[in-house]
Parts: sequence; structure tokens; C-alpha cells
Amino acid sequence: LTLCTLAFVEDDESIGYFVPSYSLYPVLTDIRDVCHNPIMLTDNFTLPANFPFSRKKWKNCSLFFIANPNAPTGMLFPFEHISKFCRIFPGVVVIDEAYVDFASRDCMELALRYHNVLIVRTLSKSFSLAGLRVGYTVGHKDLIQALFKIKNSYNVSRLAQEIAMAALNDIPYMRQNVEKIKVTRQRLTEALSSLGYTVYPSETNFLWVRPEPVKAEYLYKELKKRKILIRFFKTPQLKDFVRITIGTDWQVDKLIEAIQKIHKSWNKQKET
Repeated sequence: LTLCTLAFVEDDESIGYFVPSYSLYPVLTDIRDVCHNPIMLTDNFTLPANFPFSRKKWKNCSLFFIANPNAPTGMLFPFEHISKFCRIFPGVVVIDEAYVDFASRDCMELALRYHNVLIVRTLSKSFSLAGLRVGYTVGHKDLIQALFKIKNSYNVSRLAQEIAMAALNDIPYMRQNVEKIKVTRQRLTEALSSLGYTVYPSETNFLWVRPEPVKAEYLYKELKKRKILIRFFKTPQLKDFVRITIGTDWQVDKLIEAIQKIHKSWNKQKET
């Protein structure tokens, strides 16, 4: 992602991304020291009604990051809208598919169809190799060559390369693991929904949840007391939500049990 900001953005241009989305995108924009071009999602975290807007909207915007499925919401943007955007956008579109192996579809064909689209993927999620820091990108040869020119000489160690190749040569194991996570994801979705929580449709290995009537920050703090960590975002747009990563079945059992106890305690406090 950093290489993309160096290869495809001039000093007087801007970088675009959705809000909310992966928090690294605005950080990379600041590091590159160029203008931000954020696009606000709706209150339900879907694309704006008039997206992808007209071509004039994107004047001087030379790079746009799209996390699809999105983080932290876990939702998948409609393929048709993303395809149309790639067609009209004058710069480079980077579709960040970090969680795509958990999703119902991908956008790989867009990287093969359009010369301005890069698909980036990682082995950190579905392959369970977060500490390896290895990923890959697919796109037109001109884009790949531009990235290759500025990458560090030895940016991936030999050991990391060997482990990555072993993982990529065992796709059935990865898919088996993904299916187990999906089953657990559905079980947790049903358990939280039964408490009255709003659980957004997830295409990732985590859930985006609006606890009700328990407040999100309260739930986060109470679970932390029990040594269970979830994500809470203390911003006006996201303060009513938490992000819950799907763990092992045993971990999810403990999480459900803890949330049920917190939920009961909250209700008793309100009654008194």
C-alpha cells in the first residue's frame, strides 16, 4: 500500500478512500503529504446513493483505496458499483481484498479487465500467517513494473517466501479453515442477535455489531475486565459499535457466556 502512494501519486494530487474504512489509508496519505479525498459512507455503511459520481469529482485524485470487504464493517460493496468506478476513475484503484477468502465473491476480474486496477491480498487473515507480513498484488504489467522499480531490494526474507509458497500450495487447508470460521461466525451472529444486538452482514472473519441496550463502550470495558478483547472505536460515527473477531469455538463460547452475563447485569442495573 505504501508503494502505491509513492508510485502513483504526484505531490499536487490526492488520495481517496471511504470513511469508515481501514485506518491506515489516511495515515499513508499523511505520510505521503498529499491531500485527502475521503468519501463518507451512509449511516448503514453502504455506498452513497450517487456513487461513483461524475469523472469531474475525481480531478487530481490519482489513487483510491477500496477495502472490499470493508473494515471495520465487514460488508461487501456491490461488484457492479466497484466495476463502474474503476471504469471512470482517472487514476489507479487499489482494491484491498485482505478478507476476500471469507466473502461470497471477489473483484479479481477487474484487475484483469482494467489497466488501472490493482488487487492486493495478504496471507495474514485466511492463511493465519499474520506475523509473516507477506502478501501479493495482481494487475496490469505496467502497474506492477512501477511498484517493482521502487520496492526495497530485500523486502521479503527467504524464510517468509518459503512459508508463503507452502501456504499457497495448500489452498484446500486454507479453505477448510475458512469454512470452520464461517460456521462459528454464523453461530456468534445468532447468539448476539438473540440478545437484541444488531449484527451487520459479515463477509470477513469478524462481526460489526451494535449492542443494544448495552452501550458499546461499556461492553468493551466489561469484556476487557474479563480478559476478552474486542475493538471499540471512540469516534462520533463509530462509538455505538464494536468489532468482534471470530476466534476458536472455545473462545467464542466464553465470549457468548461473558456477554450474556454482562447483558443481564446491565438490565438489572436499569431496573433498579
